Amino acid sequence: MNSWNGLVKATKDIEAAEIHSHSKQAGAKSINELKSGDIAQVQGIVRSVLYLPASEAPQFKFEVYDGTAMLCVIFLGRSSIIGIDPGVELKLQGRVTQDHKNLTMFNPSYTLIKDNL
Repeated sequence: MNSWNGLVKATKDIEAAEIHSHSKQAGAKSINELKSGDIAQVQGIVRSVLYLPASEAPQFKFEVYDGTAMLCVIFLGRSSIIGIDPGVELKLQGRVTQDHKNLTMFNPSYTLIKDNL
């Protein structure tokens, strides 16, 4: 059983290193280096998307992973954005804030890079 755990961990570490390397080559800042108030460009993979009920104020919320950490991204006034789905790579630029324990960007500019599915 331990050999499988080592293999799974190694695979996750390799994937993280590849994502991070691609992000750094694009000139993006590592998410784990960000702090509240920074204006930064980051690049990573959309890991999860949260769709809110229609009864709530519209906001499109998702998490981006760059191989070092997760960044929460929120677009206020929108319930979705065509092309932003789990597995998609994108570049974001905006101001970083601290929302509870999570680093967050509200309404950043973005560029879709490619679909990694």
